[in-house]
Amino acid sequence: MSVDLSDLKTVDIDIGLDWALLVAYHRGKMESVKDSAIYSRYANLYKNCDVLIGYIANDRMFVVLDRFFNGEITDQALIHSLSALKLENLTMKQEG
Repeated sequence: MSVDLSDLKTVDIDIGLDWALLVAYHRGKMESVKDSAIYSRYANLYKNCDVLIGYIANDRMFVVLDRFFNGEITDQALIHSLSALKLENLTMKQEG
């Protein structure tokens, strides 16, 4: 599938902590910190863009993300683990 992105505001999200926390926000994993600055950051981070280009968040990734949110691994271990998963790139259109 091909999409003409020339008139759209796009953001390419590299795999890392911002990507992981953005996925966590959209999957409801950050509800326990709903009134925090970090929650607000990810709720509004790409609000004004039309297309997000990033990596697929598969089941293997969620095991790693859950371990991070449970305090079992650090942010650095999360980033290294995500890199090792070799997730595939995917383009997503922002709703609304």
